[in-house]
Amino acid sequence: MLWDTHLHTYFSDDSHTLPLDMLSQGRIRGLSGICFTDHLDLDYPNRPGEFIIDFDCYFEELSLLRRKEILPFGIGVELGLQPHLAKEHRELLASNPFDFVIGSSHIVHR
Repeated sequence: MLWDTHLHTYFSDDSHTLPLDMLSQGRIRGLSGICFTDHLDLDYPNRPGEFIIDFDCYFEELSLLRRKEILPFGIGVELGLQPHLAKEHRELLASNPFDFVIGSSHIVHR
């Protein structure tokens, strides 16, 4: 059983791919499932708002795709970890039903 658990859709500013296309390609390539882990980097320097996800839209769109039963998938997030954002991250994780969370260090000392 092979899953890809690090995929970015158009909800991340570093991708333009539709979740439906990723599901279709995952099925074609014989994956057992995938997990969407779009980037969330609060306080990303020099480009405010670049790696911010509209989680209402994110969960709505992905929940609708689950009904199509193309390929099993999880809904996750890739958090850009910075010490001063720990409280915001805890609140985000407590208020959203993520299946998978990746922590990343894209920024050092802001």
